[in-house]
Amino acid sequence: MPPTLTMKPKMPAMDPSAKLMDDAGPITSTKSSGSSVAVAGAGGDPPKRPNGSGLPNGHYLDVDQTGRLPVKHLNLKMASTTPPSRFIDPATKSERSDATRYLALRQNSAARNLLYNPGPTVREELSLAAGRLHTIMGQLDAQDQRTLGTRLLGAEGMLAGQGPDAILATLDRVAREFDGGNPTANDRAIVLALMGDIGALYADTGATTGVQGRTELAAARLRDNLGNIAEASGLQAVRREDIQRVQRLGGSGAVGPTKKQERQRPENDKPPRSGIHNLGFQADVDLGTDGPTELTPTRWDVATIRKDRVDESAEPLVGHMSGSPAEILQVFDFLRGVGRDGQYTQVMDQQRALPMLNPMRAQLTPAANEARHARAAAAGAFLVGMGYHSAVEVAEGILAYTGQDARGSLSSPRRDAVELLGQGAATDLLTDMFDGYAMPRDEPEM
Repeated sequence: MPPTLTMKPKMPAMDPSAKLMDDAGPITSTKSSGSSVAVAGAGGDPPKRPNGSGLPNGHYLDVDQTGRLPVKHLNLKMASTTPPSRFIDPATKSERSDATRYLALRQNSAARNLLYNPGPTVREELSLAAGRLHTIMGQLDAQDQRTLGTRLLGAEGMLAGQGPDAILATLDRVAREFDGGNPTANDRAIVLALMGDIGALYADTGATTGVQGRTELAAARLRDNLGNIAEASGLQAVRREDIQRVQRLGGSGAVGPTKKQERQRPENDKPPRSGIHNLGFQADVDLGTDGPTELTPTRWDVATIRKDRVDESAEPLVGHMSGSPAEILQVFDFLRGVGRDGQYTQVMDQQRALPMLNPMRAQLTPAANEARHARAAAAGAFLVGMGYHSAVEVAEGILAYTGQDARGSLSSPRRDAVELLGQGAATDLLTDMFDGYAMPRDEPEM
């Protein structure tokens, strides 16, 4: 049975070997002790470790040597004397820290493997949600379809330059997962991206990039029409009070209370990137999935983060703490028929009313528990595997979805998941979850 996401209360900051606990004891990897993601050398050399560190070292494949589209970081490298208040590209941490690079590779490999090779529960949940989305989008008029696809079809999207029919065709392939649809990892990522776009449309925080040209009038029209179609289909459409409830628990301001002060989005050329810290291609080589079906690199605004925040975390940072898991999972729940009062917050609401050692197992049937974990794994794998956010940035939002209050374990309301999980525990937690809901992958001993 896949590992259950469960945390001990009031945990101090962890080292990379720390393990979270559930009611049956420590959460351990389902793999043999010492195994980890393979890191292939450019010439097929076996992975190497620095003495005593347990971390991979040696020559990593340069994506520019693969013959594919070169992917680059912003030229924002700064000397080690950079003042702590300065803002840097967090991806540079993987260039100067073997530990961070190793964690980024582990996250990339596990997340992307789930998108390439999902287990049966993830396949079913995505198939059913895609079928609902296909029906809803098919009933929108041409204007609303284009408004809904603004980000996916725009310069930052996975279907850049295409039209709404490309989204509908993708939804159809994923919906027919068990009936000859043969969806790809890109198809699954597009479905999850569309859920996130709908969640962001409802949340309306103003933080979503890639929606230039979409007017507020068009957005309001789409929200109204989505709600009308959903209600006519027997679903409980999202209301303003539902959005506010979800944002209070898992929104960007809730999980990243200092995000606005610690992150900037400077002007940049939005280079195409693949995976956490641009290591997605390397992960694909390690997984043996590089080739025509690999996940498409995408473009988005690079975030810079205060250097002291980047330096304090062994875990890779990308865009600071993320409210995207809540936005995706609220829509995922909605599409799967969860009542509006329980979308995203169901387990946490009941846990706060009547605390239990393992809220998911106590409140849900085994099938509902499995489905909810699968939805959480798929949402996290999309955000991490595409490189939009890292494990530590999505951890609090995913834990909240499973009824676990990471915020209550922090030393201050102004702190975030880096304090609790920033020394390697976020990678352990999320990669275990991704692996638990994907088909098995080989991980040679390091």
